Amino acid sequence: MKRKRVQYNEINDDIYGPKDFNKIKIFIFCCILFFIGFLVNFNIQDRLNALIKPIFANNQSCPILYDKIELEMFFPKMIFRNPVIMGQCFGQFNQKLPLKQLTIAFDGPSFIPPGIKLKVTAAEGKTLIHILPSISFGKKVIEIRDTKLDAQHLGVMFQDGKSPFQGMMVFDGVFHIEGNKLSEGKLDIESKNLEMPEQNIKGFLAPHLKLRTLILKARVNKDSNLDIREFRLGNGNPVGINLKGRIFLNQDQFSASQVNLEGTLQTTPSFLEAFALLKLLLPPDPNPNGSFKMKLSGELGSLGQPQLTNP
Repeated sequence: MKRKRVQYNEINDDIYGPKDFNKIKIFIFCCILFFIGFLVNFNIQDRLNALIKPIFANNQSCPILYDKIELEMFFPKMIFRNPVIMGQCFGQFNQKLPLKQLTIAFDGPSFIPPGIKLKVTAAEGKTLIHILPSISFGKKVIEIRDTKLDAQHLGVMFQDGKSPFQGMMVFDGVFHIEGNKLSEGKLDIESKNLEMPEQNIKGFLAPHLKLRTLILKARVNKDSNLDIREFRLGNGNPVGINLKGRIFLNQDQFSASQVNLEGTLQTTPSFLEAFALLKLLLPPDPNPNGSFKMKLSGELGSLGQPQLTNP
């Protein structure tokens, strides 16, 4: 085909036609405008609330209520306003744990296991929880990082709604779950200001105790048993407990797990006088320095009294 010759004083009509790359730019721009218009006119938050709210509320094993969900699109994030975790999650149907805020955000890709990683953050008062679940096909890894728990929030785990402890506890751990079974993991808990307020224990009034120290180092082996490598509660003045051993996990019914822990109990004479219940558990001729061997055994959900013997 012979090309038309353009005179020196004429303008080529081709400059008025968009080239291919300009067409692509216009197409992308139109798509962006369409997406923005979709977000503005199609109320995603209302529809998301209508979809998710009944799912969370009707979960029989662990219902969660909340006022509403808010979305942040730039860094994908769902914010649950004023969530309430019901007591069924902790085995206490008459209790509930209100939180100020619960956030679920996309944290990036996960390489072990291959999949995606989320970041779950919950806050209430002094409590701040950070959980990072990595989700893959058939396997999950759940990390607990930089988590601080106000011990008063443990009250949701007890029938009367009162926590037996006061103070701040720091959590760190990781758990591997395959086929809904815990395969391996670790959990470390520490506190330096733990206290036990005056309370009634089995009809006996226990005095206010400044325990201060709490250390728990637990590891889940590949045989799914829980090794308690260190459990320390108190520093011996007025009371201190040191235990090690194993918990044989029943993953179908956790409360039926078998406990086998041994260690020592260290007390002071004044504490023994103030805590009448403990005196009933002591051997006939107790060690005058307040040092005893201690053993805990039985089902986790119905542990009997500790066995105390002279060293």
